[in-house]
Amino acid sequence: MKNGKRQIILAALVVALGVTVYLSWVFGNQAPLTDTTGATNLSDIIDVGNTNIEGVEGILTENAEKYFTTARLSRQKTRDEAIQTMQDTINNATDEDVKMTVAQSVLVMADNIEAEGRIENLVMAKGFADCMAYINDGTVSVVVAAGEDGLTAAQAAQIQDITVTESGADVENIRIIEMK
Repeated sequence: MKNGKRQIILAALVVALGVTVYLSWVFGNQAPLTDTTGATNLSDIIDVGNTNIEGVEGILTENAEKYFTTARLSRQKTRDEAIQTMQDTINNATDEDVKMTVAQSVLVMADNIEAEGRIENLVMAKGFADCMAYINDGTVSVVVAAGEDGLTAAQAAQIQDITVTESGADVENIRIIEMK
């Protein structure tokens, strides 16, 4: 019985690690939203149809572009370090409870990465130039390129709706941060 439990735990860890590595690879290999001429206007790059929110230009300021680039690199580095630490813990731990806890952490991390990606993609599909989502312990922070005029109440509500739907977080645990 004890041997069967170990095999199940090991299989769950392998699957979780595989999902994490795959998601890391997918999100780490995304090309920036620019064309070969260096344009940062989404409407010049893709046809977003009727998904634009009124008043959103879809243009990144130089400051916002630097922020999002730096934030993505920092987030990826942090995730890579966390995955390595978890993998080392799993490989070196002798206590099955510790291994199970780490395996659960890997699964939560993989779920959060997937939800963050969905939130970011859906918000950008609505015409915003860029977006980053951070999910941690039931709270979600969404940083969105809002343009010079900032977000309207309707835009904030739409971002909030996407975030609630994709993350399952309560409305009071969602923070929307405007990047101008």
